[in-house]
Formats: sequence, structure tokens, C-alpha cells
Amino acid sequence: MATEKKPTEALVRGGRIDGSALRQSAYFSSLAEAALACGAMDEAEATDLRVGCFAVLAELLRRYAGSETTSVRAETAETVLSSLSYCIGLALKTSETPDGALELLREEGPRALWERGVKRAENLSRVARVMYARLKERFFESPNVFWRETVSSELPSFFRLYEPEFSADQAHFSGSYPLLSPVRDAAGVEFALGYLEALGRENDFLRAFSADRVDGLLLSYHRDYAHIPMNLCEPVLTTACGCALLEKKIYPLALTEEDVTALRARLLAAGREKAVSLLSAAAETVFDDCGLSGRTRAYFAACEGRIAAAVYGQAEAGSLGRVFLTPLREEAAPPVFSFGEQMEDKKYRLLLEKLAQTAGAEERLALIRRSVRSLSDLESLLQDADLSPAETGALLSSLSPVEFAALGKRYGIFAGIGEADGEEFSDAETALAASLTAFLSALPPEQQTALRAAAGKMEIIG
Repeated sequence: MATEKKPTEALVRGGRIDGSALRQSAYFSSLAEAALACGAMDEAEATDLRVGCFAVLAELLRRYAGSETTSVRAETAETVLSSLSYCIGLALKTSETPDGALELLREEGPRALWERGVKRAENLSRVARVMYARLKERFFESPNVFWRETVSSELPSFFRLYEPEFSADQAHFSGSYPLLSPVRDAAGVEFALGYLEALGRENDFLRAFSADRVDGLLLSYHRDYAHIPMNLCEPVLTTACGCALLEKKIYPLALTEEDVTALRARLLAAGREKAVSLLSAAAETVFDDCGLSGRTRAYFAACEGRIAAAVYGQAEAGSLGRVFLTPLREEAAPPVFSFGEQMEDKKYRLLLEKLAQTAGAEERLALIRRSVRSLSDLESLLQDADLSPAETGALLSSLSPVEFAALGKRYGIFAGIGEADGEEFSDAETALAASLTAFLSALPPEQQTALRAAAGKMEIIG
């Protein structure tokens, strides 16, 4: 006679747990809720499960407190309990189906599953670290602070603070850079992995284009885009699609206002359904030209429909230029040169005394080179130390072209260029200006021209 199956076993083996109803960020608790709802688990079994979890929690709290007591703040207990549940969920996710996960829960229990979950969290964090290292090696350069600081500051917080044993469900970073396809329903190391993977896909796409071209394009989106939390890929992808529709090369990202007008006419003539189809085909062309891999291509392809619909909406509204961008070149800010910090007054006075006591020119020059660490200090010495013309010439010869241009600009030796124009010089400053002028005059004409050009472009601070 065949053994009679328990009703709950029959329900589980029949695949009654709805996997789509489970929350990936809280897999264990949602699995238990779903099992209760469909009858795959009864209240008595659920109570036993809770008792088992609280026994593990008590052990973890003792370990956290470092003593036999489990007396900790309520917030701490909630954090550790949430971490316990998350780690059990990580272990349960290794089962192919929710029904299999429930069987695994019955077979192993909360304690063993928590241990497996902690080990899995540790392994996944190591995978995340490898992904992060690869991303940093090939990171696309952009002035956008949210793009940069997510990688330079936020993600390192995860690796520094992540603790699978007591706070496994916390990622310790928010991901302030907005992804094209946000990571949803994920926590802890899974959120970090999902974010890193998506960021890597976007990085691969952006690297297909020149950083200067992308910068020029995004400046036309907003002059202050560097300080706006915006996705960098969507404007680039959309504009590249416009180029592909016109059968132009995508890499320059060089649409004109006439191109935008032509695109609007073409899309409106095609109608919404056909226009969306044309834009999706253009996106495939962009993916081909960028040489995107299968997974990266799939990441962007998932957004095709949404982007295409948004483009057609802008065409209907007569504002297609908001999404099909024409590059804008912002004038580069002048390079800034700092004279650096001055040494302490006491050290400076001692240096002057040593110079006065040193006889040989080579020894005096060697002492200056050992002691001086900024152009500001050298400028002061050129005025205050009793240097011979040969010593002054040797020190000026040791300056880089940029340093000499900055010093010369400060003393107005370049006709029409100089911060000292119209100012009263002291005797020492006048003597230094004369030395700089004499040194400049002795240089070949082409070097004089280059130094003058460098001085004209730079801004001096310090």
C-alpha cells in the first residue's frame, strides 16, 4: 500500500508557491508568507521556524555584545534580525524554485542556512571587489560629480563597511548616480553587485565615444551638467540614434539644428508606431557600431522602447532638440597656477642666515634647492637673499616654463600681460623684474613667444 502524502507536501511538489510574488530583497520572509498563503506551510510549522530563527538571533546578539548577555539596543536587535533573514534568503536562492527553497528550509533549518548565507555573502562581496577593480581600470572620464564620486567614494564604503555576519542586508551606499536601468528589489551585496554590473555596462557604452565629444554634447543638455544627478548614457544614446537615422557616423555625436528639423519631419510623417520601430532599429545600429557585448547590448536594448516613445513625444511637442542634442563647446577655464605655501617665518629666517654664512655659489645654490619647496619661497629669496647675477640666472634656469611664465606674469615682464601693471614696486621687486626681463630677452624668440602665450592663458593664485 502506497504511503499517503501529507497535504502540504503535495502542494509544494505541485509547485503552488508563486515565485513572482516573492521579494528578492526579503526572500526568506516573503517565501514563508507565500507558503502560508497557499497552504504549503501551516501555522505550527511557521511557529517552529520563528522559534528557530530567534534562537539563532540570541546567539548572534551574544556574539555581537561580546558576552553572555543578549541585552542590546532594540535598533541593534532589529538590524541583526534583518541580516539573519537576509542571509537565510541568500542560501535559499541557490534552489532553482521556490518550492525547492521551502524543502531546503525544512531540511537544513535556520542555523545551517544562515551559515551558508554568510559564506555566500562573503563570496559575492569578493566578486564585487573584482568587478570594482576592473571598472576603475577602465573608468570613463567625466566631470559629472555623481558619476565620479559614486566610484571614488560611495562604492569603497561598501567594501570598507560591509559585514555579512551582522548587517548583511546593508549596502552602505545609495548609488547617487542614477542608472539608466535602476537596481530594484535588491539589498546588501546583491544591490552592490547589481549596481556595479549596470554601472559597468554604462561605462562600456560611454567608452565607445570620445570623452570630449560626450562632454560637448552634455553641455548642450545643461551647462552645469557636471553638478546634476543625471544619467550620462541616455542623451548620448538618443543623439547617436538620431545620427544613425540620418546615416551619419555616430562617433562625432554631431547633429546640427537642420538635422533635428529633418528628423522631426521624418518621425512625424512615419507616425508613432513606425517611428518607434525606426528608432529601435537605429538603436541596434548604434549597438553594432559600438561593438557592445551581448549582456551590455541587452541592458540598453531593454530601454529602447521607453527612449523611443519619449523621443516621439518630443517630436510631437515640437521640442525634439531636447533629446536630439547639438554639441556645445564650452570655453575652457584658464589653467590655474599656484605659487604654493610659504615656509614658516622662523625656517625662512634660518635659511637666510645660512645663506649669508655660506661662501661658495654652488653650495649656496645647493642649499636653496634642498630647502625651497614652493615658487612662493623662491620668489621671496630672489628678493631677500644677496644673490649674485649668476646665482639668480641659475635659479631662473631651473624653473619650468610654466613656473617662469607665472613669475614673469606677476612682475609684468610680458608687454600687456601682468598682474603688476600700474602697481608700485619696491626696490627688491624692481630688481627681480629686471632680472626676469633680462633672462627672457636672452631666450630664443620662439621660447619667448611660447612663454608669453602661457602667461596670457593662466590665472595665478597664491
